[in-house]
Amino acid sequence: MAHLRTCKALACPSHREALGRVIFEAWNAGTVPIAYRGSGGAAEIIAAADAGIAYDAQNPQALADAVATALHLGRDEVTRMIGNGRAWMAANCEPRRYGAALAAILREACAATTPRDAGIAGTTKTPRDAGVAGTPSGRSM
Repeated sequence: MAHLRTCKALACPSHREALGRVIFEAWNAGTVPIAYRGSGGAAEIIAAADAGIAYDAQNPQALADAVATALHLGRDEVTRMIGNGRAWMAANCEPRRYGAALAAILREACAATTPRDAGIAGTTKTPRDAGVAGTPSGRSM
């Protein structure tokens, strides 16, 4: 973390970044995060917080342009982005609130009677019908 605090920007050029924890680490260090817009979690978090730079094409020039943009941000814009990111984390990642939201998702998924009810598209069988491990007709590991 000490090294990250010395950086103006943190590039997360992943094709897929499901959680985007590195974005939280950037904000914590006072660093502007950069992510590929199609990467998933990292880009979604940046967009939701309006607190970083997302670039559109997954190629070296687009990444270089995003890094150049970050390096030329004024102090006020950097302060705004870091403040927005930290505020977003406080509102969405506070441990009790986050735990309650995760528990609600898990309860809903466990209560679902079919995979479709649980948000699994294109399925018609229940986990029991499909022989999913750990269900009464499925094999346990």
